[in-house]
Amino acid sequence: MGTGTSPVTPNLLGRTSRQFRSRIRSGARILAGVLGTGIRPWLTGLMLMVVAVVAGLWAAGGGTAGSDRAGGTPNALAGARTDATQQLALSTTPSSSHSAVPSPSQVPPTASVPGAPSGLTAAGGDGTALLCWTASPGADAYTLYYRDTTAGQGWNRMPYPINSTCYTAEQLTNGHAYEFRITGSNSTGESAPSPVAGATPVGPSPRPSQPTGLTATPGNGTARLCWTASPGADAYTLYYRDTTASQGWNRMPYPINSTCYTAEQLTNGHAYEFRITGSNSTGESDSSNTATATPHG
Repeated sequence: MGTGTSPVTPNLLGRTSRQFRSRIRSGARILAGVLGTGIRPWLTGLMLMVVAVVAGLWAAGGGTAGSDRAGGTPNALAGARTDATQQLALSTTPSSSHSAVPSPSQVPPTASVPGAPSGLTAAGGDGTALLCWTASPGADAYTLYYRDTTAGQGWNRMPYPINSTCYTAEQLTNGHAYEFRITGSNSTGESAPSPVAGATPVGPSPRPSQPTGLTATPGNGTARLCWTASPGADAYTLYYRDTTASQGWNRMPYPINSTCYTAEQLTNGHAYEFRITGSNSTGESDSSNTATATPHG
């Protein structure tokens, strides 16, 4: 209806088809009469040709690919089938936009090997070395190469990747000098190595030795304490007790960062004993000698 085709066309085609079929039946009856009268064979052949022509016209008028002889209007059903055939042909015809060969804009860019990492640093610890470096553009992971130069080793490659820009190498020998370098990698390959960084792991510091020369000078409710510095000590701790009150040893809760200290809030007339220990990250030293003082008012 939307294409402007007349709705009368199917009825007109039906009437035309019935007219042709009627003509064919009439021709068949005439042919039967002629054959019955014994007319010459050449006339029989002529009649057969006429019937064949009529049959062809009927097929043309009622076929699926014909058109209406009266108005020249295309057969609507034939047009629909033709459109469907054209659509099927289009759907099976390769399109240039769906070619098996991708266009240049569809081809993913080829990754390149990342540049060498830079800024590698190494800081020795207790059997360890902390390594940090600047990220390499395009690198998905990093690989560590290391060697113990004190032992005369060649370069060793760590078998698993590093996914950050800092790494702590462990199980190193304290006192041995090590060299390190880093490479970046991605799906394309591995970069050139970074500059070499060196570090020497060191063991924990020994406990400091005990402080010596502790003295105690009494004051008004105070006692001034001084002692000789203890090698390796980062800080000192004071222990004290009131012997007049029969106290046990008390530990001052905060450290002392110098070699002199004034104990306060003491009871005048009571005898006090003092001693000092040194400490560092490893632990606390043995106690110093004991010093005694009696504060007075």
